[in-house]
Amino acid sequence: MAAKAKRKILIALGLMLAGESDGVEQALAQRAQAITYAGKLDRRNPRDGEIYASYPIQLTAGKRYEIGVDSEAFDPAMTLTDPDAEVIADDDDGGEGNNALLDFSPTRSGTYRVRVKAVDGAKPGADYKLTLREVRPLPAPIKAKPQSTTALRLETYGGTLEASDGEIRGKYEDEFIFHVNSGQTMLFFLKSDAIDPVLQIFDAQGKTTDQPITQDDDSGGGKNAFIAFTPDTEGDYIVRVTSANNGETGAYALRAAAMPES
Repeated sequence: MAAKAKRKILIALGLMLAGESDGVEQALAQRAQAITYAGKLDRRNPRDGEIYASYPIQLTAGKRYEIGVDSEAFDPAMTLTDPDAEVIADDDDGGEGNNALLDFSPTRSGTYRVRVKAVDGAKPGADYKLTLREVRPLPAPIKAKPQSTTALRLETYGGTLEASDGEIRGKYEDEFIFHVNSGQTMLFFLKSDAIDPVLQIFDAQGKTTDQPITQDDDSGGGKNAFIAFTPDTEGDYIVRVTSANNGETGAYALRAAAMPES
């Protein structure tokens, strides 16, 4: 069983506004131990006429955050930039319905910026809500020991998704580290009779922004998952076991095989 962590604990953040309001009503509410701000799309890009809003947030290295944008007036999308103004993550429909949600773990402290826009071309002044939560860090990936190995070196890792696991957007998860050579093909099979299993693979950068290199739900037959993964760069990769539906718990078997290198 992979290392466990208690369910995420929401704690209020000492969020700084970096000295700017950018047309956003500040500190509207601190509800459900999350800090929430109400704002309007109040800026226009002179190059393409796009209506947007921009909001600074202060984040701390080593912590994990959920950043959400909700609106009943338009279909929101968001982009997150780092202290150097480089785009590091974006999302459209990661939240409930058409709302946007990012899971982000910064590797350095500083002022980041959330840019909010409308996918469906909202009018200037359209209302939105920005919510920021600090959530419990995910458990560290483990170097798993295979329970069995076939002549084809198909290694099996058993585990169970439980309510005490790390949780992302209502879905429990376990993580394993595999070292993969450049150009080597690794086959990953995820089987479960208890959950609808999902496989995701991350590099170090993708883990901080919760944006996988690749993922799969049902390519392994039935509801099972399968990925053939061939990286361009040698290194440690994180294989995440999770579920398609919120709150699913139960046993699974992760099988991994390295294709012979020619």
